[in-house]
Amino acid sequence: MMLYALQIFWKMLFYQFIKWGFVINLQDSCVANKMIAEKQCSIVCHVDDLKISHQDKNIVDHVINLLEWEFSKESPLTKD
Repeated sequence: MMLYALQIFWKMLFYQFIKWGFVINLQDSCVANKMIAEKQCSIVCHVDDLKISHQDKNIVDHVINLLEWEFSKESPLTKD
């Protein structure tokens, strides 16, 4: 049951990435990319962690805010 719930969550997460204009990498489905402000923004997923990278820290903060708005209704996200 737990694995099924986790699979549903990841499908919801990646569907949201696509809604936000990210493209899922065909070679590695744990990576989503989007050009923002003429630079690439990447989200890399590993188990239950996300790494968000972009040259502009404000873009990273914006993506984190989007994630918090969409997914932190039940419990807060942790950030480093």
